[in-house]
Amino acid sequence: LDVDEKRFFNLVKIGFSARRKTLLNNLSSGWGMTKEKTEAILKAAGIDSRKRAQELSLLDWEKIYLSFNTINRIIGS
Repeated sequence: LDVDEKRFFNLVKIGFSARRKTLLNNLSSGWGMTKEKTEAILKAAGIDSRKRAQELSLLDWEKIYLSFNTINRIIGS
């Protein structure tokens, strides 16, 4: 994958932080951002925000990582 390993694994760790919660809930609370912004990141990555971390492939995680970095560059965190 074309990622910064430390940042990538931090993303995955946040995604798995509460295994019964959806990606939207885990990522928004872990990133400290609104659910709307988190949902926009997931949508841009083509990922259903209702999925759980264990349902994603490694390529899905890369898509979220890239989407997060792109959107943060455009609109800021």
